Amino acid sequence: MSSTTRKLCRSGAQHCEPVNVKEALDCVGHHSARPLREIAERIGRTESTLGKECSRYDDEHHPPLRLVVPLTIASENDALITYLARAVGGVFVRIEHEIGRGLEQERVARLVAQFGELLHRSGDAMADDTITTDEADQVEHAGNDVVTAVAAFCLHMRSRVKPATTISLRSA
Repeated sequence: MSSTTRKLCRSGAQHCEPVNVKEALDCVGHHSARPLREIAERIGRTESTLGKECSRYDDEHHPPLRLVVPLTIASENDALITYLARAVGGVFVRIEHEIGRGLEQERVARLVAQFGELLHRSGDAMADDTITTDEADQVEHAGNDVVTAVAAFCLHMRSRVKPATTISLRSA
């Protein structure tokens, strides 16, 4: 049975912030665009097996590594891949999702400006090393969001480049 809070983290206001792989799997299994039953069918698992594998409360069961990509595609939820990328110091960017969210210059500029303000406000804590976990989390999440938006925008811009017209310099 699927959670009644399905899609919670896709609603815009609240997002899952997994701190381990089981929380990321739980998000994929219970807060995705599709119900767990449909995700399981699409990747060739039973609902009960996938339910155990995607439960944050069941440390005994994990999906095989070979299912990470199919699970992400079937669920239309990037929580697992995003968690894995961040866990190793990277950022995952699904270009078509960013473009679909309206990758306009104003949005990217707003995210960059908000991150700049956040950095400015955190100056005192940085100066005297009184940084709280909440402050570090806020900067990390905002930083990851801005890096993702900027990377997606750069790739989007590159994809829209029109080939230059070449002029032959050879004489006729």
